[in-house]
Amino acid sequence: MRHRSTLSEVALRAGVSPTTVSHALSGKRPVAAGTRESIERVARELRYRPNAVARSLRTRRSHTAGLIIPDISNPVYPRLARGLQDELAAAGCHVLVCNTDHRASNELDYLVDVLDRQVDGVVIVAFHLSTEDLAQVPLADVPLVSIGPRLDHPSVDLVRTDDSAGARDATRHLLELGHTVGLIGGAAGLPPSESRAAGYREALAAAGAAFRPELVVNGDFTRASGAAAMRVMAALPDRPTAIFCANDLMAIGAMDAARELGLDVPRDVALVGYDDIEAAGLVTPALTTVHLPADELGAAAGRLLRDRMDGYAGPRREVVVSHEFVQRESA
Repeated sequence: MRHRSTLSEVALRAGVSPTTVSHALSGKRPVAAGTRESIERVARELRYRPNAVARSLRTRRSHTAGLIIPDISNPVYPRLARGLQDELAAAGCHVLVCNTDHRASNELDYLVDVLDRQVDGVVIVAFHLSTEDLAQVPLADVPLVSIGPRLDHPSVDLVRTDDSAGARDATRHLLELGHTVGLIGGAAGLPPSESRAAGYREALAAAGAAFRPELVVNGDFTRASGAAAMRVMAALPDRPTAIFCANDLMAIGAMDAARELGLDVPRDVALVGYDDIEAAGLVTPALTTVHLPADELGAAAGRLLRDRMDGYAGPRREVVVSHEFVQRESA
C-alpha cells in the first residue's frame, strides 16, 4: 500500500513548521506568498491530502452534506447535484448522494442514515416525505433544505420553481396554435405531477377550452411510460392534436411512439415537454419544452445550506427560481 504523506513530512521538505503548513493549506491564517507557494508545490509533489477524520474531530464538522433525490437516472438530478456540489465545494464540503427510486420508505430511511453519518446539512427532493414524518427524525441542529414544495416546516428552507406557471405557459402555447391539447402527466399524487397538471387545467380554463378527462394519461416520468401513454392517446376516436408532457423523458418517449405509429411530429401531433434536459435539443425534431434550471436549484440550495452551516439561525427562507419557455421544432 502506498505511503500516505503527512503534514510533518511536507513541513520538513518545505523547511517550515507544521503549523505554517497548516495555516498555508487551510487559508485560515496569513502566510507570506512565497512561503505558501513553496508549501503548495511540496504538497503536490508528495501528494499530501489532509486527514479528513482528524479535521472532523478538530472542527466537530464532517465537511459533508447529504443529497437525497428520487431518480439519479433522470438527467435533471445530476445537473442539480452538480449545482449543489459546485456551491459547497467553495466551503470544502463534499456531497453524498442517495437515490430513493421514488419510494416513500427510502426517503425517510436515507434521511435518518445521512444524519447518522454526522453530515453538516441535508438537501432533499421529497416526493413523499411529509412534515409529520420529520417528527420521527433526529434533526437536532442539522440544517435541512427542501427542493420542491413538499415540506412545509418552520425550520426547513425551501427552493422551488413555479411548476404550475411553467405548465400554463406550455399549454397556452399549444392552445394559441389552435390545438386540442392532451396531457401526459406524472405519477398521481407526486408534487411535480400535481403542479404541472394544475397548470395544464388552468390554461384550458383561461382559454375557455373544455377539460376532457380522456385526454389525460399519466406516466411515471420515464421514457417508456411516455411511449405507452402516446399509444393510448393515439387510439382515441378523437385524439388530441397536441400533447403537453410533464417532463422531457416522457415527451421523448411519446415522440418514439408517434414515429412507430406513423405520426409526424409536429404535423400530426405537436409535443411540448418540461425540464429542458440536454437530449431535448438533440432529438429530431428538437423538443419544445420548459427550461427547468436544475443547476441553479442545486446552487440555491447550497447557498441556503452554507448560511445555516455558518451559523444563520433566522426564520425559514424560500427561493423561487424562474423557468423559461423554450420553443424549438416539435410545437
